[in-house]
Amino acid sequence: MFVLSRNGNPVLQIGKNRYRKWTGRKEQRALWLCNKNNSGCTAKVLTVEGIVVQQPVFVLSRNGKPVIQLGRYRFNRWSGSRGAKARWICTKDHKGCRAKILTVDEVIVRFNNDHNH
Repeated sequence: MFVLSRNGNPVLQIGKNRYRKWTGRKEQRALWLCNKNNSGCTAKVLTVEGIVVQQPVFVLSRNGKPVIQLGRYRFNRWSGSRGAKARWICTKDHKGCRAKILTVDEVIVRFNNDHNH
């Protein structure tokens, strides 16, 4: 959902996450950056002509476990995560991938998208 901030700037609201429009893109294609980037969040959403193309999606796996799907990458909730704060690791971590997501109450607060695959 697209809304305006208190300053009149466009904001993209997806669930509990808010994104601000990065001005470096053309109108047809826009990159939206996490509003909590001061806290280290590097989550991004891509839109084309106002349609969300890529965003994080919280789903359940076939086994009923929570998973985050972000583009072509999937992240499993780390087994040591307890309470509202959760660490999510790339499903290819056994191959040395160090990409991970940190959420608090299902809001992305930190995101390392450095995949090796």
